[in-house]
Amino acid sequence: MKLDLSLFKENLPAREEYLQSYTPGLFRAIEAAHTITTSANVDWDSFTVSEAKAALDMAMNYLDTETLDENDDVANNGNAIHEFLHSNYFVNAFRHLVPEKETDEITFI
Repeated sequence: MKLDLSLFKENLPAREEYLQSYTPGLFRAIEAAHTITTSANVDWDSFTVSEAKAALDMAMNYLDTETLDENDDVANNGNAIHEFLHSNYFVNAFRHLVPEKETDEITFI
């Protein structure tokens, strides 16, 4: 089986406009706050003060599931904290998937 990655890339949906303004440093600041327990382990050169402030603002504006109306499923859309948590969830889910083996040979072109 041959998979054409360029064709796959062409068919991907366009990124949301709000995602285009996010910087890698913003997500590094979020990751540091979310996973690192001591400041000595933080790579302070990987994000700026303004990115850290933006991450803090988004954390303060993040709505937890207990305060959400059951009809409002997009309350945190556009929030980098929300994007970070969902990305981590899906990456971990993909890591634990067992692929179905339908063919012996797959070629990426």
